[in-house]
Amino acid sequence: MNTELLRQRINFGCHLTSFGYIFGWIGAIGRTVLVVFFITTISNLTEDDPSIYSMILASILTLVLLSLIANLVFILGICKKKKNFMLPYMAVVSLEVSVGFVAVAGLFALFLRASLTVLAIYLLCISLLFLSAHCFSFFITILLFKKYAKEGKNDLMIQMTNFVIIE
Repeated sequence: MNTELLRQRINFGCHLTSFGYIFGWIGAIGRTVLVVFFITTISNLTEDDPSIYSMILASILTLVLLSLIANLVFILGICKKKKNFMLPYMAVVSLEVSVGFVAVAGLFALFLRASLTVLAIYLLCISLLFLSAHCFSFFITILLFKKYAKEGKNDLMIQMTNFVIIE
């Protein structure tokens, strides 16, 4: 194997772009499920006046829709090999990881305070699994961003040399 192919692979022997597609589509499917869930939950509320519950659900739905759009732009960025299309996804994932760690710590402390130790341990294990997958996804995105940035510089150098040769 040549060294460039080794740089593009991760420990599992899969290309970075394959990991990007996998995480991109898993995220898009998961966010679509969340959108459907929040839309049906909001539609089942029959109150005429807006309550704080419906406003919270509407704001969460807005955030999930923005996250879904960023995820689809990420997938498009992998298809087109455009590094700038990955920036919204990187921002969304970093925000989700940060909020996730704070939420897990808060819920863990709340469950321990309420003497629900077993539930707290289950929450911690499941949450750490999801947060580690998000962190891995963020790491893959950074590697893809660097890869496409390097390819973009090489393309620019080729264009500049062709321009110099023509003149």
